[in-house]
Order: sequence, then structure tokens, then C-alpha cells
Amino acid sequence: MKHKLFYILLMTVFSTAIYAQDVQNHSMIEKLLGKHLFALQWVSWEKFGTANITQNNQQLEIHAKQELNGNYATMDGIIIPIDERTFLFRGDILTRVDHIAQGNECKRSGDYLFETTQNRKYWRMLAHYNPCDEVIDYIDIYFK
Repeated sequence: MKHKLFYILLMTVFSTAIYAQDVQNHSMIEKLLGKHLFALQWVSWEKFGTANITQNNQQLEIHAKQELNGNYATMDGIIIPIDERTFLFRGDILTRVDHIAQGNECKRSGDYLFETTQNRKYWRMLAHYNPCDEVIDYIDIYFK
């Protein structure tokens, strides 16, 4: 009988934790879905691009682009919510800025964390270092 009660208690705790995670992820998914402002600081913080996040086959997809005067940043891939402040982006990020990497396109492929901190109104990519030059990139996706 003790084992049965322990099992029931254990299942209740796990079910509650899973439910809380589902509710939390649902809230984050709602924040993510839709059209957002998108920016790489080297392109412009005055003329933003757009990031469209859609749900397709239980997966969140993102397609983002910012472009100005031949400089640009793009993101194409999927998003995996982690918690209320953080998500994982899996895909490709392309940047081209005339004064970085001799003006050549820089490609990143893989997994990148984005997080919002303090009272910021955007998620920022945590991997700031540009792999093609010795500069810091701030890639931001703004809340709706």
C-alpha cells in the first residue's frame, strides 16, 4: 500500500510539473507567434527588419530579414521555446556588413540561444561574437 501511495504521489508531482511546463511553453509560443521587429545593430537600429514566426506541424519556424544599403541580416530556421525568457534557434544566420569581414557574407549554422533579461522588450542572441571578424553582433527580435 505504501508503494502504491508513493507511486500516486510521484505521478501527481510529475504530472503537475509537465502541466506547468506546457502552460509556460504555451504562453511563450503565444509571445513568439506573429510578426516582430528584427535587427542587427551594424545594419541599423533605426530601420528595422521583420521576423515572421509561424507554427507548422507542431514546430515554430522563423524567417527574418533586415536590409539597408547593401548590408543585411537574415535568419531562417526553427525555434524551440525553453522557458518564459529563453528560446533556442536552430538554423542559418547570414550577415553582411560593408566594414566587417572585408564586406563578405558571414554564415552561422547551428543552435543559438536567445534570451530576454531585465526589462528589455526583445530577445537577444547570446552568442555575440561574430565568427568572421573580431566584432560583437547584437541580433535582436523584439516583442510584438
